[in-house]
Amino acid sequence: MELPLELLYTLAQSAVAYAGLSALALVVVQLAGVRWQAQMTTGFWLLIAWSLGAFVFSVLPLLLAEFNISHDSVISISSSGLAIFVVIVITSALRRDFRLIKAGASGAARPPVFTMIAMGSICAIMTLALFLNAFYLLPGPRQAWYITGICSLFLFAIVPLLHLLAAVQQKE
Repeated sequence: MELPLELLYTLAQSAVAYAGLSALALVVVQLAGVRWQAQMTTGFWLLIAWSLGAFVFSVLPLLLAEFNISHDSVISISSSGLAIFVVIVITSALRRDFRLIKAGASGAARPPVFTMIAMGSICAIMTLALFLNAFYLLPGPRQAWYITGICSLFLFAIVPLLHLLAAVQQKE
């Protein structure tokens, strides 16, 4: 089975557009006169990280294929890399938030605990699925699991985007 070139190109273009939308969200928050809080930086950073991650991991299989790496190896390498990326991003965000909590920063600009737990659980499940996919341990087409992983980055980015926009709504 060949790599879904058109789909990967489309995801890469969507990721770039989403990163631009992220920057626009920052401008909207500032224009609305919402006081920027330290926790909002974590959300904005997550928004950019997930968007750029979607771009990189949409292009990575195409780049690896250019080196004549086998399709199975491309999916294994890409799935492993994407899983590691998700772990690094979540760990970095949690470490930053825990430092802010220790420093006594107000929790008003942080998503609700339920949202954070739900997103953490979804990230953990996706990471596990990607690692299992890297080692041929999931049913169905392996590239479908990988594409699902990339699409999940867009879903992960929606949460901080909505939270930033909710801050604007509360201001009004």
